[in-house]
Amino acid sequence: MIDRRRFLGLGMAAGAGLAAGAARAFQIQEMPPATARAYLAACEAPALHAQLLAEIDAQLAGRTLSADEIARIKSDARCPLCGCALATPAPATGDTPF
Repeated sequence: MIDRRRFLGLGMAAGAGLAAGAARAFQIQEMPPATARAYLAACEAPALHAQLLAEIDAQLAGRTLSADEIARIKSDARCPLCGCALATPAPATGDTPF
């Protein structure tokens, strides 16, 4: 029979041995050319971005938000395919430039 102290010590030693190996869960890889072309094609498709903005407008319809809040939401929106901004950034109101 193994006492609790020895059992915990063996468990910690085994855990340390496992942690010593290199983690291979995530790797940085170059994007394959076909994937890069798909991203580029999605980014160059303004119709998709316009459709996404129309969906945002539909979801915001009927909500009591100011024009600044709506503009900020739309300027923060990103395309899920290419990561590009869907709209130009909202102008800051009340802020003065340098």
